[in-house]
Amino acid sequence: MRKLVAAFALLFFAAPLLLWAGGVRARPFENRPMAPRPALSDGWDAFDGATRFFVDRLPLREQAVRANTWVSVNVFDTTPDYSGGEENALPFGKPEQPAKPTPTPAPGAAPPPTGVLKGRDGWLFLEADLQNACKPSIAWDEAMRRYRRLIELIRDSGRKVAFVIPPDKSTVYSRYLPKDGFAEQDCYAAGKREGWRRVEDAGLPELLPLRKTMLAGRADPPQESYWPEDTHWNTKGGVQAARAVLEHLDGPPIRESEIVKGRVEHTGDLAALIGANATRTGPDWKIQRPAGAPVYPGRTAFLIDSFGPTLAVGLTPYMQELVPADWLTTPADQLIQAIVAADTVILEKVERDVTYLVSDAGIVTPAFMDALEAALAAAG
Repeated sequence: MRKLVAAFALLFFAAPLLLWAGGVRARPFENRPMAPRPALSDGWDAFDGATRFFVDRLPLREQAVRANTWVSVNVFDTTPDYSGGEENALPFGKPEQPAKPTPTPAPGAAPPPTGVLKGRDGWLFLEADLQNACKPSIAWDEAMRRYRRLIELIRDSGRKVAFVIPPDKSTVYSRYLPKDGFAEQDCYAAGKREGWRRVEDAGLPELLPLRKTMLAGRADPPQESYWPEDTHWNTKGGVQAARAVLEHLDGPPIRESEIVKGRVEHTGDLAALIGANATRTGPDWKIQRPAGAPVYPGRTAFLIDSFGPTLAVGLTPYMQELVPADWLTTPADQLIQAIVAADTVILEKVERDVTYLVSDAGIVTPAFMDALEAALAAAG
């Protein structure tokens, strides 16, 4: 019996290594990039960085997280805490109190791990929406100062620019949030109001906050514009947003006659994260234009997050050339070159990550903007 137990234990601990040797690789699945490779220049912090680097790349980690989350949500009626500590180690951690979130990061820190918040009528929400509203990654004054510089750099180079901010699902469909029992219930609403006040009253004509647009087009199932079990909007929401973007750029209008409305089955990313892989049918909007219809001229760089591909469904048929580049997966120098090579630049970032994008731990850091300024000047 002892030999059998020892064999099972050896297999358990050696399985990830054997799978890795056999070519099995982990993938990003938590709405964040994998931890970067640690550097010797990090000093003692390199040991913590190495732990995060290797844990993120463990084969079967995704399956373990989903199993752990399913047990926490469906057995203990809670959301799991992946914020660290031995008591929260994977694959299964100590159950927390109902709806306890991962702690909000300090200013400048990376976004927290994904947590799923159970709402009403089967709706699921990304808990980071609320956490980041309660405590931004960087002070709003500094965030808006940096955005002003970014926009002015592109505008003053002779390029047209629009900065598009999709609202979180929890902003548009707040009626489906749980009434109580979650840690951010006393701070998220005020935080969201402050964030939208900052961007809507910034006095920058290039800013395009989409909160009012998406609220005006909001409908309940079966005509919802965001997936109830997903973080994102669906193609109906994407087309509604694209109409506002094209109007903002003085591009060709999206006419009702050009929208083909159907239905599609979809498995939400939040549902999959908690092990609920059932599909849901929702709106599916596509664009069908006549041959030779006018398009927005020139090359348009489209710097996006995970909301961008759906927005592109509505934009692409109206653009002469739309060139997407993902904020997270595209190296900084290539993002800069995409801007330099463009006639028009559309920058897109969802509400919950607006302050993170320009934080010192984000992507559009002061060093990024210094490099962008130099590249634009060199391009003439």
